[in-house]
Amino acid sequence: MKLRLRLAGHGLIADIDGVPSDAVDRLLGMAAPEIWRVIQPRLYAWHVAQNEPNQAVVRAKMRALLRGAGGDVATENTARGLMGRSYLREGRARDAFEIAEIMIQNNPEVGAAWYLRGVAQFRLGRIEAALEDYRRAQQLDPRGIWVHVAVAEAYAQSGRLDEALTEIRKALAAQPRDPWALQYEGSILLAMNRAREAMLSVRRGLDQDPNSADLRLLLGRVLLRLGNQAEAAAAFQQAAQLAPAMAEPVLDLAALLLATGQGTEARDALTRLLAREDLPPARRTEAEALMARLPAELR
Repeated sequence: MKLRLRLAGHGLIADIDGVPSDAVDRLLGMAAPEIWRVIQPRLYAWHVAQNEPNQAVVRAKMRALLRGAGGDVATENTARGLMGRSYLREGRARDAFEIAEIMIQNNPEVGAAWYLRGVAQFRLGRIEAALEDYRRAQQLDPRGIWVHVAVAEAYAQSGRLDEALTEIRKALAAQPRDPWALQYEGSILLAMNRAREAMLSVRRGLDQDPNSADLRLLLGRVLLRLGNQAEAAAAFQQAAQLAPAMAEPVLDLAALLLATGQGTEARDALTRLLAREDLPPARRTEAEALMARLPAELR
């Protein structure tokens, strides 16, 4: 079957071919996002962000939305916000920060822009600056769950795990299926040595966002805590594929390879990581420490 759709004022908006004659639902499912792109661009943007695993493709489609937004501020904010989110998913906090800066300059009353900048600052190690951005986001959008997530992360970072769990569950009370909140709930529970409960949070988060490198990384850590080394290694590899700029999946995988006697594989992974010019100093130190644990003949 083939489907071509035209819309007055927009011309051809969908041209889908090669679908088997008994797959009508599939044909309509392929056409729906192309219709949303024109008549509900923000819905389309979220559909792409949630379902496209290639973050470069996500950002390309967001840029196309920006070019066609025609001054629609809400669409522009959504597209830029999801571009920033895409950069964060790849571990590119500096790029996410730059997107947030543009959003704040264009419309400083959008709480989500301050939150995005806060997350980027947190990932860059600027904790106090991040907290200032989170407070501003909360002032602008007191009902937003994101600040609960951010505050929980800050509490967890400082070892205040009970308070962090209470805070993250405020977010989940408002949005029980939010994948980011579920990720942090899982990480806090894991830090509290409640691995089986953490696994429930991770699985629920992946049901909502299967392309999250952060959730895949956490899945690997939970599996490792539960003693499943093979599946943990697969999860770390998936996380690294989803977010090539993130060092953590490679470090966790290398540590696991070392622990299971796969020194050559660990060395190769660490060598590639240390060759990166953009590797943060803290992650470089971790990689060098792991490299030092290799047998002498492999260094």
